[in-house]
Amino acid sequence: MAKSITDKTVLLFKYNGTPLAANAVTTSNTPFVKPNIKNKTYKDVGTGKLGASRTYFDENQTDTSVDIEILLRGSDKTGTAPKTAPKIAELLKSVGLTETQGTVDITYTPNHGYVAPSTCYVYQDDEKRSITGAMADMKIEGTVGEAAKATFTVQGFTLPSPAIETNPTVTLDSNSLMIVSKITAVTLAGTVLNITKFELSLNNELKLDYATAMSEFVRKDFAPTIKLTGVKTKGDLTAWSDLTATSVKEIIIVLGSGAGKTITITATQAKTSDMEENDDDGTVGYSRTFDLQGDASGENQFKIKWS
Repeated sequence: MAKSITDKTVLLFKYNGTPLAANAVTTSNTPFVKPNIKNKTYKDVGTGKLGASRTYFDENQTDTSVDIEILLRGSDKTGTAPKTAPKIAELLKSVGLTETQGTVDITYTPNHGYVAPSTCYVYQDDEKRSITGAMADMKIEGTVGEAAKATFTVQGFTLPSPAIETNPTVTLDSNSLMIVSKITAVTLAGTVLNITKFELSLNNELKLDYATAMSEFVRKDFAPTIKLTGVKTKGDLTAWSDLTATSVKEIIIVLGSGAGKTITITATQAKTSDMEENDDDGTVGYSRTFDLQGDASGENQFKIKWS
């Protein structure tokens, strides 16, 4: 008996379009697409029998949610074209980020307008699952001693059954991994922090609109945050005083180094919203959460730059 092999998984993703082999995404997990078919249970009254419940399905409302985990990489390992879009560019645009290409870099910032739906194809050993009308949320996290990663939670519509279709031949991303180490620079208002973990969460609020002649996911809002987990410096009470302060601070996280091998996350309007301390195997650690506020125009909550 032939068995399906999980390692034979290929994922294609395209924002506002149909994905091709060139839109292959290199994942660090095996994404399984589970169809959720809208159903209702009812019971015909009057038979006098127990266990008479029945279920009906609306296969036209078959949606799904799948997590796509990706190790963060640079944009150009040769260093000659650092403004090249990263291989996850289509996913970044799908969560509502606008792409801006500079002379030596490429930047992604929150888009406050309409976000068009995306399409995702997941091939697993010659079986194809399609996700259409897709919207997504994003979290970027890094732990010291590990490669930083991004997780995209994609919601969209699919069919109850997969299609038989041969896996496409694709080229995987071979650019430099973003390793979080002791030389990784994390600063708050210019002060270097001792961080063991960071998390940037976009927190997209997605809504399903389902009606006659309509079935789509839309983004209602987003509320980005950064959470920093680190080692407390004895006598430093700044984090506690920042809880009641009205001022905002700038957070900068630099991953990697060198042209085409660097990612910089910047949040210029970060306001402490939560703070807690804990026992980290005999020393005091802390977790500090920041709300990423907009600038005077209400925009530019953060930016992610490949350079």
